[in-house]
Amino acid sequence: MVILNLLILAFSLFQAQNVLANDYDFCIDFSECKITVGYLVLSKESLKTMPGDPTVMACNRKSEIVECDFIFKDKGKGIKGQSERYEVILDSPPLLYLLSKKGSEFIAIDTVQHSAAMTSRIVNEKFVGSKVCQGIYFTGFEMKSMKK
Repeated sequence: MVILNLLILAFSLFQAQNVLANDYDFCIDFSECKITVGYLVLSKESLKTMPGDPTVMACNRKSEIVECDFIFKDKGKGIKGQSERYEVILDSPPLLYLLSKKGSEFIAIDTVQHSAAMTSRIVNEKFVGSKVCQGIYFTGFEMKSMKK
């Protein structure tokens, strides 16, 4: 299992190094995402689950604030733009929890398992939705090591 996780990490690092040019403290490659949407109409198709857009987050931490740039693998800009600021709400190694300024996104990171999960909610006058992603966490040092 450990060897498999290391191979997956190495593959993600290899893919992400072509996307990221700046220096970051850490990155998360959210390659698996699902979106569930509930439409505000009564029908048998009011609730739908579909694949979500894979995203890479490249982040810098300054004390209790984490600023992240998003790189969307489909080259889009995303609904909320291409960057976000998060507050660190738990830093108890190996766990790191981040919450967006408006509280719509929550990210949980396990630095030992090199894994992360994110949940994001979207509210509109026609629907409510939630995006959940799972991905691989890696440090800036690991990224630099792969580039060599």
